Amino acid sequence: MSAVESYMRALIRGIINIDKTAKLAVESQQISFAAAVHNNKELLPEALLEETSFVSPDNIKKSLNKFIGLQPSYSDLEKHFEEFEKICQLRHCCTHRFGKLGTKNAVALGLAKHNDCLEKPIRLGRAELELSADILRDFVKSLNNIVFRAILERTAIGGKTSVQGLIAVKENWSGKYHQDRKRFLQFYSLFASTTDSIPSPEPKRVYESFSGAFKLKPGTKSCHKPNG
Repeated sequence: MSAVESYMRALIRGIINIDKTAKLAVESQQISFAAAVHNNKELLPEALLEETSFVSPDNIKKSLNKFIGLQPSYSDLEKHFEEFEKICQLRHCCTHRFGKLGTKNAVALGLAKHNDCLEKPIRLGRAELELSADILRDFVKSLNNIVFRAILERTAIGGKTSVQGLIAVKENWSGKYHQDRKRFLQFYSLFASTTDSIPSPEPKRVYESFSGAFKLKPGTKSCHKPNG
């Protein structure tokens, strides 16, 4: 769970640092004086997350909306969110209930299946811990892919965002990798995986898929915010 929280903080911080629309989404939000003084420019966006928790699917969705102005379709993630929620409930028991299953946790997990376990210690063996780690890894990878697609789509087509009054900044993509390489790599490098047994596709290949999907060509950048 700590790894998931660290991933979310790094992801949101990274997006704010490179994405023009995300910068606009948080420009009016406040941070503490201490954070402003002691954080360097790259880490400063993380100060926005000081009071934010990522220990539930709803918290993750709300954070992506609040801090980067993004509300992608999560239909492909529903099963992952369900499994993530179960692990969040178990974490709550271990952290706040001395390892015992509480009523609210049992309801979230399915009361009929866990009624006999109420107020009894939770015992997790190595197999259960490894399964939990696999579930969290799959969840993060799937969420990462969805956010990556949504961010790139937003840079390609602009339009409204989930933040009231905020119009997405449309990037002036050329449709040619050698011209867009430097800018595209900022996004690719943030989301790409280099440690999985099956690493992310090469950036040029990803760019070509992106360019083909949105028929990228030089255009006029959209405005930031409407007047009024």
